[in-house]
Amino acid sequence: MNYPGFLYFHCFLFDKGGYDHSNTEKIPHGIILVKGPNIKKNYEIKDAHIYDILPILLYSMNLPIGKDMDGKVLEEIFTNKFLKKRKIRYVESYETLNSKNATNSKNKIDKLNKKYLEELRTLGYIK
Repeated sequence: MNYPGFLYFHCFLFDKGGYDHSNTEKIPHGIILVKGPNIKKNYEIKDAHIYDILPILLYSMNLPIGKDMDGKVLEEIFTNKFLKKRKIRYVESYETLNSKNATNSKNKIDKLNKKYLEELRTLGYIK
């Protein structure tokens, strides 16, 4: 199911001619594809790293990014309209959040997890 505002990612590392890309002239070091209602269409992502996925997800869910995290928000993939509405926020670390902020973030994540678990049950992946 497609939830409004949710991003879909696909990533892999190219290794030993795998993933049906063995005839590629220039071997890619990896690939990241992002799809969502606030993502630019037909935009070629450059200089991305697998570590960027978590900051992108946190930003898209309006959660702060830990300053101690590897990776960054790839602002260039988002529409200008979305960027104007949402500022990038930071916390020092998710490991040292005060209890109030931790509880608010945990509640948001718990609500999302319940949705996704129900979807997996509906699809028959879990009981």
